[in-house]
Amino acid sequence: NVPIEAWSKNDVCKWLEQEQLETVAATFRTNSIDGLAISPLTQGELQQMNLPIGRVKKFLSARERLLFRKVHPTQNF
Repeated sequence: NVPIEAWSKNDVCKWLEQEQLETVAATFRTNSIDGLAISPLTQGELQQMNLPIGRVKKFLSARERLLFRKVHPTQNF
């Protein structure tokens, strides 16, 4: 398992597709969002990338689950 911080842009896009956020993947690729950039992204920055608010909320929720799994890898939710 590759740490999130080491994810490439392609790894991020694969994860977005798994989270049914494939429409966000192209925007992330264009903005060079890799594993290091996922965690600090703010809602405002996501909106500056012209993502619809619904996609922003879905991304933030998916990211929260992803980061929770990183800290608590054996817990199910």
